[in-house]
Amino acid sequence: MNEHLLAHLHSRDPELLRYLDARGDISMPTAEQLYRYALALLQGLLSPAHVQEDWSDFYVVADAFILAYGSRRLAIANQETELLSAAADQAPPVSSSDQRLLVELVRELGAFVYAHASRSSDESSSQ
Repeated sequence: MNEHLLAHLHSRDPELLRYLDARGDISMPTAEQLYRYALALLQGLLSPAHVQEDWSDFYVVADAFILAYGSRRLAIANQETELLSAAADQAPPVSSSDQRLLVELVRELGAFVYAHASRSSDESSSQ
């Protein structure tokens, strides 16, 4: 169980706990959805405002992922931008510092999903 993740999401809105699995970690469907939205933002397929409209919890859940699982490099990139902390009605276009954050976020989410898939595969084959 990731206590930082649990506390962060619960303090924002207890309803956000639905994005966790039974162990108190980000669920795989949530990590995969974070990856898809972050990649779409990075590629310019979605604007920050469109993401807010489509999945309003994206910014809070992405910020929680960074807090719980992110590298120091990702945490620094997050501190250098307002993308994940901007109010919904203030979603500006993606800046160059936002792009740096999104590159790191996509990279780390991809690694997280891959590691979980590999772990699940190893557990299945050992049974």
